[in-house]
Amino acid sequence: MNISQFQQESSYNGLFKKSNTVMFIVKEDNLCIIDANDAACAFYDYSYEDMTGRKLKDIDIDIKENIKDLLHRNIAFITRHRTSAGSIIDIKAETDTLVLNDEKYFIIKISDITSHKYTLTHIINHNMELEIVLNNLPFVAWFKNVQGRYTIANKHMEAFCGHGKNEIIGHTDYDIFSRNIAEENVNNDSEILSGRMGAYTREFQIKGKWREEYKTPVYDRKGEIIGTVGFNRDITGRKQKDRALKNAALKEERLLRETIELKDNFITLITHEFKTPIAVINAALQTMELVCENELGSRSLKYLDKIKQNSNRLQRLVDNMLDITRLKAGRMKLNYNNIEVAELTREITESVKAVAHRKGIKVCYKTDLDELWISIDDEKYERILLNLLSNAIKFTPANKHVFVRLSIEGFFLKLEVKDQGIGIEPDKQAAIFDKFEQADNTLSRQAEGTGIGLYLVKSFTEALGGTVSLVSKTGRGSTFTILIPLQEEAVKKQDLKKKSIRKYVSKELSDIL
Repeated sequence: MNISQFQQESSYNGLFKKSNTVMFIVKEDNLCIIDANDAACAFYDYSYEDMTGRKLKDIDIDIKENIKDLLHRNIAFITRHRTSAGSIIDIKAETDTLVLNDEKYFIIKISDITSHKYTLTHIINHNMELEIVLNNLPFVAWFKNVQGRYTIANKHMEAFCGHGKNEIIGHTDYDIFSRNIAEENVNNDSEILSGRMGAYTREFQIKGKWREEYKTPVYDRKGEIIGTVGFNRDITGRKQKDRALKNAALKEERLLRETIELKDNFITLITHEFKTPIAVINAALQTMELVCENELGSRSLKYLDKIKQNSNRLQRLVDNMLDITRLKAGRMKLNYNNIEVAELTREITESVKAVAHRKGIKVCYKTDLDELWISIDDEKYERILLNLLSNAIKFTPANKHVFVRLSIEGFFLKLEVKDQGIGIEPDKQAAIFDKFEQADNTLSRQAEGTGIGLYLVKSFTEALGGTVSLVSKTGRGSTFTILIPLQEEAVKKQDLKKKSIRKYVSKELSDIL
């Protein structure tokens, strides 16, 4: 079908020739008017023959140079036209494209907007002011309508996408960017326009640079979305700074780990070195007790007891420091044995009574269990209980009691050590299980100790899969509760390690012996 055949179509007459809207058709290559409807001839005051013999630039007085570019965009634009009498009319032009037999034509609809001239002038001036503002922003800025076409773009937008303003305004992302970028832009615009996304932010890399982008919907006075506004800026410098700070933090963390490891290794080395002289001192003490027992007077024996006590205290400190470094390094080993725990608990409690008696303290043990065989690391269990008993005796005044109770609670072995001592202030209770922490009052400062014991109690208990808790009131005593999950029931009896208990008693109670 050619243009002549198209003009003879009945629908053509109804939609074009007889329409009250001013319309004419121009050819794409030379912008010559080849057809005009009756409304167009009346509007410009030309006969049909005079109207179709003219070129579009003959009646347009504003945008003659780039008018073809505007027609190709198929967008509405505002300009001024001249009638046959020479009158100048402000008009709005809307275009559609028509292709017949590979030839392109533009159908142009004209609206008289002279009565709206003041409003249009105001809008144009407002847009000019907006453009000046946008051009002075230090980042890329744009506005797109609901059809996804750019209607505003600042000078930074031109530099960013590498296109002039005429190649941006009226065009879509597919006309400006690569397909991948365009599809991403269109997809998130769609989310914003649908109301499913209030705003959209992202960071992305392009041409080796990092950029930050922000988009948000724009609403009219009726609350309807009329488009999207967006900004993006170069954040490469910030990213480089963040990366430098992160690298510095990682370096500092690595140095800190290395320093801590070096310190732990140093402590381990020193504590191991302490073991040899302590062993020599203990061997000498044992030799003196065996060989020179009848030759030593009471005063000498008293001094030997002091040496033994402080040797045990030093041994306890060395052992505790080694345990701490093992715990931190994850090298604490558990050695489970089948133990009758009720009798073991009684033996441990009995072993401290003599020490407690010297301070005028009575130690009481109670259990409803006749016999309970469990699988447990008995060495860790002994040290847990001895530490708690040592702590209780240390901070309990004369003529008071320390209570030990063993029971079963659900699937847990429950061990309670209760004293009638000084108690622990509320603000200290949260930190009492930390390393080197003691309740800060006069009596505790007078008592010997490093503050490691309760830290090890908690660490050993947790290593056994259990928990430790504290209830305390200042001046009314403290109750420590240990809950240890029951392992498989033991079936094979073993001898209780009385010698081991006595060895740990001398060390764990060395601060109060």
